Amino acid sequence: MAVDRQLDEHLQGLVEKHARRGVLVDSSLLIVLLIGRHNRLALTRFPHTKRYQPDEFDILDRFVRLFDRIITTPHVLTEVSNLAGRLQAEAVCRFRRLFAQEVELYDERQCEARQLVRGDQFVRLGLTDAAIASIARDRLLVLTDDLALGGALQKVGIDVVNFTHLRPLAWG
Repeated sequence: MAVDRQLDEHLQGLVEKHARRGVLVDSSLLIVLLIGRHNRLALTRFPHTKRYQPDEFDILDRFVRLFDRIITTPHVLTEVSNLAGRLQAEAVCRFRRLFAQEVELYDERQCEARQLVRGDQFVRLGLTDAAIASIARDRLLVLTDDLALGGALQKVGIDVVNFTHLRPLAWG
């Protein structure tokens, strides 16, 4: 599949701009990343990741590795942990061990829920995405597959990559 040259250059520019700062990954993609690192073939069997194929995990994993760090919030981590709790019993334990290792590497940024619920983003996006929007105001790149979140962030000038735009690209 031919890659749109401008889109490729745009993404490359975002990677170069944010590589040292890191990338803030939304909860739906973070769980894909973690389940895929746990067992990439399990992606298609888990309700929250079944729309992702193992090769899409590979693209996601390669893209995220272009950044010095993954940035996250307690809200994103809680959502990922809760969703993973729905894995089969054996898989939950293995996932939680991997999750614990990965969290040690993340740059976790705090934002109080009482502040988030006062903002405009909370009503439209919910608590987790409002936290992403709040943290991303510090000139961060957000990686998401959520159109509502991506659109809201772009509207206020925050750099966003929608995972859908990465799917056809061959990141090497």
